Amino acid sequence: MTSGPLVILLAITIAWFLLPLLPAIAEWLRPTDVTPLEVVGRDAGDIPLFARGFRDYLVTRVAPVTGAPGAAEPRAGGDAGQDRVVILEGRLTLAGGETFLHEVCALGELEGGPGALYRAVLAERGLTLGERSRVLRWVHAAGRLEVGRATILQGRASSAIAVQLGRGVAFDRVGAPVIRTEGPPADRPAVAPGSAGRFSPPEGIRAIGDHLRVDGDLSITDLTTLESNVVVAGNLRLGAGAVIRGQVKVHGTATVERGARIDGSLVGRGELVIGAGAVIAGPVIAEGKVTLGPGCVIGDYAAPTTIAAPAVRLGPGVTIHGQVTTQQGGLVD
Repeated sequence: MTSGPLVILLAITIAWFLLPLLPAIAEWLRPTDVTPLEVVGRDAGDIPLFARGFRDYLVTRVAPVTGAPGAAEPRAGGDAGQDRVVILEGRLTLAGGETFLHEVCALGELEGGPGALYRAVLAERGLTLGERSRVLRWVHAAGRLEVGRATILQGRASSAIAVQLGRGVAFDRVGAPVIRTEGPPADRPAVAPGSAGRFSPPEGIRAIGDHLRVDGDLSITDLTTLESNVVVAGNLRLGAGAVIRGQVKVHGTATVERGARIDGSLVGRGELVIGAGAVIAGPVIAEGKVTLGPGCVIGDYAAPTTIAAPAVRLGPGVTIHGQVTTQQGGLVD
């Protein structure tokens, strides 16, 4: 006789506990997004970390970095001294072809010659790596870091001021307030971005919460402005001079045409191709390759950001504020 009320009480109790889970259950039964992204499975991390650790080692174990004694003269094709650390004083210009098998600390401006091999370099001022050089572990400059053409940067490369990458430079991770590639910036469109008016969503696009959900492909007309966050289940084409004022997530490939702009992040499962002169204000993260055309701008000096992808290709005249992290390597055209 008492089973009825007990069943009702049990049902009410279960419903009470499930109430906070209703949004998650609804998303599970009818998802408004597709599967989560598996972006770069490697720690983007703190790129100058190793350099700071090496500097701390110099201060506590070797000598104060300022006013430290001189080091052995490097010789071409051989070991650069028998000590674990090579300390170079004053402004130096090397002939090229040197091999430094130990960590190097340069107290003054250091201009390396072509074809040099470095294990790791800490420059307390500016540093120039000659063309066709190679860094095996990491390099950091307190001043400007200029990297000559066809140089290979294994591991981490960073600067407190700016990094200039020559053509043909291969890299793994680069970080600085300003990262630039060799070459002039791309010409900007003669017509202001977004000047053709606001984007009118076609049928099949749903407004869900703070974003538009597109179940297939999305193509945005040239010079059009879309003021919303966007999730695209298929491929995205952002036309020349078009603007998206929001965050963008794409589960296919994304093509950003010449002079277009995204005021937030661009995240994708596939390849991201960003055309000449395009501007992305937020992070650029992809499971596929990221290609930046000539004169692209990523981030802002006052709001640095990140590019993270398995492979990255940078065109001439590209400007990045923040850092670039790759798994398979990056290359400057």
